[in-house]
Amino acid sequence: MCQVILKQGKSPTIDCCFRNQLYKQSYFGIECKLVEANRKTLCNEYITNGIERFLDCRYSSKSSHSAMLGYIRKTTCQDVATKIKERLPHDSKLNKTKQLLPFEEHYTSQHQRAACLSPFTLHHFLLSF
Repeated sequence: MCQVILKQGKSPTIDCCFRNQLYKQSYFGIECKLVEANRKTLCNEYITNGIERFLDCRYSSKSSHSAMLGYIRKTTCQDVATKIKERLPHDSKLNKTKQLLPFEEHYTSQHQRAACLSPFTLHHFLLSF
């Protein structure tokens, strides 16, 4: 059984997490970012203050899956996915999935992490506004 924890941790703090009641160190974390394909600063935030925090084990170090939620304005989900794909580490790939159809903008990336639980799957949910 999972529960939503509303208590804020120390900075940097993940935006949302679902914890297992038996093993509280393990959680499915969700980091949310505003991202636009044509705004480099927002793409950088998505990577450095999102994806990289999962990969360097600041987020979800005891979990094998977590997620990024991208809020997209003024550009398309496909354009943002292309920008994310360009910035991922060389050993990682971004793949569009059909796991959650009819939601079409679900991607996953697989990563190897040196300092914590690996392999690691990061789900990318791209929402266009």
